[in-house]
Amino acid sequence: MGSCIIADDFTGQMNDGTEDQDPAGQPTKGYNGLKNQRATCYLNTVLQVFFMTPEFRTAINGMEEESEGSVSFQLRTLFEGLEQGHACVETKGIIRSLGIVNVYEQRDAEEFFQRILNAVSRDASKFFQGTLIHTTKCLKCNYLSEEDKSQFLDIPLSVNVQHNELYNIEDALEEFFRTSQMTGEDQLYCDNCEDKTDTEMGCCLGEMPDILSLHLKRFDYDFYQESYVKIECLVNIPLTIQFKMKPQKYELYALCNHIGSYRGGHYVANIKSLHDGKWYIFDDTEVKMSMPSYQEPEQHENDYQIIMKTSIHYIRSQDAYLLLYRVVSENGDHDATDGVPNLQTGQAEDSENCVAQKSNHTDKAPRGRRRVSTVYFTKWTWDVIETRPK
Repeated sequence: MGSCIIADDFTGQMNDGTEDQDPAGQPTKGYNGLKNQRATCYLNTVLQVFFMTPEFRTAINGMEEESEGSVSFQLRTLFEGLEQGHACVETKGIIRSLGIVNVYEQRDAEEFFQRILNAVSRDASKFFQGTLIHTTKCLKCNYLSEEDKSQFLDIPLSVNVQHNELYNIEDALEEFFRTSQMTGEDQLYCDNCEDKTDTEMGCCLGEMPDILSLHLKRFDYDFYQESYVKIECLVNIPLTIQFKMKPQKYELYALCNHIGSYRGGHYVANIKSLHDGKWYIFDDTEVKMSMPSYQEPEQHENDYQIIMKTSIHYIRSQDAYLLLYRVVSENGDHDATDGVPNLQTGQAEDSENCVAQKSNHTDKAPRGRRRVSTVYFTKWTWDVIETRPK
């Protein structure tokens, strides 16, 4: 593994030992990276998202003492390193606590997002928990069956487009909550009619989470290739989301991105700091500020039933995999503040190549060096699209 080098947030050049100053004379904000234990970038992106979620970090840091082998204990230790250190932080402890044995095997970031939330206490995971209400309605007598509630940590969105098509998050949410009708041979039994009838099934949002997480199901089975493939479509991502029947407005603050194919790839995270309002790219030991570019959008006319068209800015990404939004108040303020002290940004000279097999492939990934350069990071500069309300 490459050694950690302190670097400037903006240019990635070597730091001269003095802290950068903002116009007010205060030290600029910096963040530290995480060591990649060969192919654990999937975990590093999720850990950085959790660290950059202040309410979750505060809950973990405030927990009672637990055994050293617990996920909560290792998270707290890792968070302390990210808060107080001046270089990239070791991840072996959290890897052991999560039961990861083969560090050469790339796993799924969303899987470990859920695994961590299920392993910590409800005081920490509650910020991500919401409720779905499932309903069944008889179309003959309009009898509404007893509501079935289920909790969720993220909402899975099917990616039903071709590789060369534009995928819209708002369209996907509309599709997820759209009702379906069971007719003909698919009729369901109605207790009120005491017979099989045409039935409408659907779900709606009940209790809303503080952090709304959306999982883009990019991996699908291809019957022609007889294997799973990644749908590498361009995604139109709104910076804000609001549902028509709910008062909460959500603002995008983090993306976990998968770069590459189903059989091998690399994960990085784009996360917005609540400290300075700027976006950063977290790529294992590398942390750099991202520089969005603006362009005029294509017109997209849809009559949404579930989503309020509130976002006037969109991000386009070909690699977005897990999106996280947080609740904002009516005046646009966040309900949480970032209490992380001023840190230097941890950067590495080089890092291990993080191309490895997916979780159901056990072959070891080839070891090698991944070149880190300005060109590499320029590739992940976003296209931010500006629209104006009609």
